[in-house]
Amino acid sequence: MHTMTAPYRRTSKMLSCCITIAIMTTVHGFSAPSTRRTAIEQIRTISFTPFVTTLLPPPRDAAAAETTPIFAAWNAVDGLNSLDSEKKIVSFDKSAYQAMMNDQSRTPLFEQAIINRLKSAEGGPEGQVVLDLGTGPFALFAVVAAKNGAGKVYAIEASKEAAASARDTVKKLGFEDKITILEGFSTDISLPGGEKADFAIAEIVGSVASEEGAYATISDAHKRLLKNPSDTKSWIPSRIQTYAAPASYSLHNLFKPPEFDWTKLDGAPVRFNCRDEG
Repeated sequence: MHTMTAPYRRTSKMLSCCITIAIMTTVHGFSAPSTRRTAIEQIRTISFTPFVTTLLPPPRDAAAAETTPIFAAWNAVDGLNSLDSEKKIVSFDKSAYQAMMNDQSRTPLFEQAIINRLKSAEGGPEGQVVLDLGTGPFALFAVVAAKNGAGKVYAIEASKEAAASARDTVKKLGFEDKITILEGFSTDISLPGGEKADFAIAEIVGSVASEEGAYATISDAHKRLLKNPSDTKSWIPSRIQTYAAPASYSLHNLFKPPEFDWTKLDGAPVRFNCRDEG
């Protein structure tokens, strides 16, 4: 659960002060001006009478500053589509997967990291067993690993529809001998024959880093599915982090469904995806 608190201070102590208020009275009346020149002429007829008032200090028992906490709390998956009825697992439609695949600020970096890791492997890439956690309908990074010489790739996908699509993709590309699609949650799956991977690709990082189940998934894989889980070379990425800042946007009401569905938030933070949609 992610929480955010921020103090809002209201100082009730008020120093005595004098405020001079100019009360405007008209000498000849003030009618609606028809031109700028007319307005200026009428303003010249206004006289100002000073009025002075004194604001008294509040009682002593109210002088101390009060602190009112502002509190908000949400689960990582609040406001997102889910695979299960308990709304614990995030799901995406095919257009979202397509957008992520085409995201030039993300996909090329993963691809290069996979290529670099395979090239640096002792004995060459063909001796590497790769694990792709959350492969998606296009088996995108599993295919990158296979294309760049990985000996074996196990690609795990929890969504039944996405797993079926991934199998079709792998078959069309001719990588059935190298890539095995395993359907289900990785926490419920063991690699065939008790095999363990040399490194894992885990592109299961959301706007809030843990919203796609990264913590539980990686923690379990660390215990069971990798040869050297404590080595940073065993993970792509090797570190994830969420940065957050409170903000307000006065024009949010201009963004409307279906792209921006504010009713889904229910107190959760606003998220923008790689298509710049809420």
